[in-house]
Amino acid sequence: MPKPQADERELLNVKFEAAYNAFKYQDFDSAIPQLRALLYPKPRLDLRRELRGREWLAAALWWTNKRDEALDEFTALLLKQPAARLDPAQYPPKMIEDFEQRRRRLVDTGILTAEAVAGDPLLLPEVGRPEPPPLGLMLFPMGVGQFANREPGKGWLFLAGEALLAGSSLGMYWYNAEAGLNGPRPLRNDVVQISTGAAFWLVAGWGVWDAVSTWRQKWPERAQESPRP
Repeated sequence: MPKPQADERELLNVKFEAAYNAFKYQDFDSAIPQLRALLYPKPRLDLRRELRGREWLAAALWWTNKRDEALDEFTALLLKQPAARLDPAQYPPKMIEDFEQRRRRLVDTGILTAEAVAGDPLLLPEVGRPEPPPLGLMLFPMGVGQFANREPGKGWLFLAGEALLAGSSLGMYWYNAEAGLNGPRPLRNDVVQISTGAAFWLVAGWGVWDAVSTWRQKWPERAQESPRP
């Protein structure tokens, strides 16, 4: 039975290919909404295809006389990859001039640096993509996987929740040990100790599952190379 994540990646591949074909054959009325669906409200593509998709979307908007929207997409492309270039064999000189003017404006306003734009002159070089963290880090509790996945907000939540539950369970363990020296202790104390301990392992397992799932979604190319833990 196919895995859901594999199905999702395949569906994205099909949608990306369809958007590319619409753009290639200058069916811009179809290409624009297809590309927007892949890029908004947040990109669903890996960085390489996201950059290419933004280039196509900007070009399609430019060719359909939506120049302001095209410049917005050129800006989004340059913010992701300041050294991006448009192929003069594929795009008209006026479009390339508009693109370069937008780049100069971003440099002049300090949004981009001259060093950042003076990169490899290849059209869309594969740079800026963060190196995936080791899959093994995803198997640690206490938010380790979330921090490694560059999701500090979730990392702090898992760390605080698991630390609170672990501390409560250990605290009740020592309290019950002390109380046991002086005779029978209330049953509710054991219930609190056991339930907080069980809750810790449930949250820890949830954290590991979340970290592994996020890792596979953010780096699908590496996930395909790695065996499932």
